[in-house]
Amino acid sequence: MNLKNEYVFHSGDPDYAGKSYIINEKGFHWMQRFEKTKMTFREACFDAALRLRERTNKRLVLPVSGGCDSAIIAYVFDKLEIEHIKIHQVYQFRNNILNHFESTNLRECQNFVPEIIQNVNVVEFAKSDYYQNTFIDMFPCPVYATSETALLSHESIDPENDFIVWGTGVPVINRYMENSPIQGFEQGLRRFRSLGCHVIGIENTEFFEDNPIIHASWYDDVLREQLDMWYESDIVNHSWDKIMKNIYFFHHFPELDRWMPRQKSSQEQWKWFDREVLSHDTNHYLNMATGETYFSSPYRTFNSCYMDDIYDIVNNDRSVKTINNLKGQLYSYRDWAIEGDESKWA
Repeated sequence: MNLKNEYVFHSGDPDYAGKSYIINEKGFHWMQRFEKTKMTFREACFDAALRLRERTNKRLVLPVSGGCDSAIIAYVFDKLEIEHIKIHQVYQFRNNILNHFESTNLRECQNFVPEIIQNVNVVEFAKSDYYQNTFIDMFPCPVYATSETALLSHESIDPENDFIVWGTGVPVINRYMENSPIQGFEQGLRRFRSLGCHVIGIENTEFFEDNPIIHASWYDDVLREQLDMWYESDIVNHSWDKIMKNIYFFHHFPELDRWMPRQKSSQEQWKWFDREVLSHDTNHYLNMATGETYFSSPYRTFNSCYMDDIYDIVNNDRSVKTINNLKGQLYSYRDWAIEGDESKWA
């Protein structure tokens, strides 16, 4: 870790963000804000798109992967006839398309055509000054996790006049160990998009946490029933977004069922990327440009919160507080993990 400055990131307007973050040399701050709402998750998605369009007059750029999350956002923007462009990345190693499954789903199942197709040579990305300076020296993260930010350097992207709408912000919910509660987590690694945008100098947001209304709308009776069922099961260490998210999306967007891949491929298992992971247990990875081993503190550092606290806020609308200039109701902080740290899920 070599964070020489303090970085403050907001998903949404700083005074009305669903989530806000601070990363600095010492640790990782996480603030969540919720607003009690009668909107369904579906309604909140349409509302968030309209709010976003009203907030900026810049061109809206939607990265579309071929997966569920970005498909819903693109669908909402198209239905509302909000002007934007879509960009799809094709990750390549030699003659291999690494995200072939997603690209095929985008082409054959999802009902839109991206204005921009970006071919990303993953070897060139790993060797780039941008990746080495940002995600090896400053904020160590694997190529497979950060290669999405290659779109920021595409010749059609204008940092001064474009606004990136990431198809992210989906809650990370898990029970990592037996006999532990189901909790919400925020991994330090997930700040790579915000940091990349800061380095390039371009505005951005994570759509599904862009304001307190859409952030609160996730935590409805549908999700509660899923969590109750999960709690009664023996399922451990399987994130909600991998096993139940599609069912949740289908409930709110049943017309998009055929768009949603039943099983998402794992980037770290794609050809070439699969060499990068030396050990997830110790969070050691291979610098694919130099062959050196490094420890990823952002990968190992997790903030956490209890689901009961979130539902209490969502149902009772607790007052907003300000901590370290971050506004919200649920705040947590973790020092960056160090090598050999065994308190990953504490």
